[in-house]
Amino acid sequence: MVAEQAIGDGYASIALVDLSYLFKKNWHGMPRDSAPGAAAQQTLEQLAGIRESVEHVIVCLDSPPYNRKQLDPQYKAQREKPADEEVSQKRWLLDRIERDGFRVARAKGYEADDVIATLCKTYWWCPDVRIIGADKDCAQCVTENVRMFVPAVGQRPAEVRGPAEIKAKFGVEPKDMGLWLALVGDSSDNIRGVPGIGPKKAAELIQNCVNLIGIGEAMADAASEEKPSAMWKSLAAHWEALQLGVKLTALDTAVPLDGVELLEKRQPQKLVEDDMLEEDVGEETEASGKGVAEAEFDPISRAPEGYVVPPVTDSAKAPSEPPKAPTTALAKSGSVTEDLQPLDLEAGYRLAKAIHNGRMYGKFPSDMAIFTIIVKARELGLKITTALDGFHVIDGKPSPSADMMRALAERHPECEYFRIIESSDESATWETKHRRYPEPTRYTYTIAEAKRAGLTSGNWAKRPRDMLTKTAASKLARLVYPGATVGLYCPEEMGDAA
Repeated sequence: MVAEQAIGDGYASIALVDLSYLFKKNWHGMPRDSAPGAAAQQTLEQLAGIRESVEHVIVCLDSPPYNRKQLDPQYKAQREKPADEEVSQKRWLLDRIERDGFRVARAKGYEADDVIATLCKTYWWCPDVRIIGADKDCAQCVTENVRMFVPAVGQRPAEVRGPAEIKAKFGVEPKDMGLWLALVGDSSDNIRGVPGIGPKKAAELIQNCVNLIGIGEAMADAASEEKPSAMWKSLAAHWEALQLGVKLTALDTAVPLDGVELLEKRQPQKLVEDDMLEEDVGEETEASGKGVAEAEFDPISRAPEGYVVPPVTDSAKAPSEPPKAPTTALAKSGSVTEDLQPLDLEAGYRLAKAIHNGRMYGKFPSDMAIFTIIVKARELGLKITTALDGFHVIDGKPSPSADMMRALAERHPECEYFRIIESSDESATWETKHRRYPEPTRYTYTIAEAKRAGLTSGNWAKRPRDMLTKTAASKLARLVYPGATVGLYCPEEMGDAA
């Protein structure tokens, strides 16, 4: 049984997240050319957003083999085995969720729906319990305090479903959703339902007969009639299957969970370890007999091919003495400047680890991805945080936003000006003047060109003017200032970026 909740008034809002639903939605919604791990990364970002909107988050998981298989071996038997890449991403996601300090609820043999139902019953005292998922089974949990938050999928907008919304959508009260599903059937769980009974007819049956017993009594009365309707005949022929369906759709509210422990906050763990990120750096290096110069990690071996450490410029001058107000172990070591510009590859990698542990740049999946951006920033003469804000990783490559591409062009010493001439849903035109060119250069990009390039979905369909404006600017920047933008392509040119 769930441990008794005993924390006084507790939280004002709790989110119970069906992780399988959230990840599956992202997995199936990702374009074929998405970067590796994109579905897991997007799920992690959505969890971070949920965490910001409520006081506490509990991630709810399935834990097969399911107990319902004992009732019906065909339960969920139609589901295909997930692809290896899908399994790999989900494993990474589960590990990261644990490291990020999320509370995770699961119990062997139970599904996430049962976990959610149990916690909804346990946390009845919370005025705002939010179920993040779309499974119709979970509609049974909805009360005045418990609502379903169904994320948007494709063209379908997001929904918030309370008791009134459940009644309007399905025609029955939340408490009757299990019977409704047993009558209608649920293809996702391989519950067949009763042939000939659709959503409206199922709702009418429940309204008139109240429950399964009432339906059985009405069916017996109809059997005595000379010509019972097709519906009653179908019910009689599939009565045992209906009874089984009711058992399969009923949620278990007694999953063995520790409800009190799940309410306790957890501190995020470090994503990567590095002794140099510890406060007492001098003591550790002295105790181990190793100094900074003798570190085990050789960043050169993992740097991009052909990379040479850029010389220290005026904007990243090596300090003659330690920074005046060091705030990190890296600053104490003297291997970064006061504004945290790394002076060598080793310091850059350690800075990447620190940034990755801080979790403020979740769009980069690893410390090495951040390290790559740091290297790119040094090559382009950018501040680290400016580069992290402006770059994305597309197809495994660092890709600057269109705004950053334009900024790189504007800061080029030969750029006199870089301005927009016109923009609409059909085309966008920019103009720039290179000091060594006799005349300004203009570039126009049209929606027809975008369509020929296959850029027709996502934000290209929603905001064509914005996307044309950004793309035209980035193309002109590369055309006139190749020295500042060589090898760079912005996400706007590659698909559905914002």
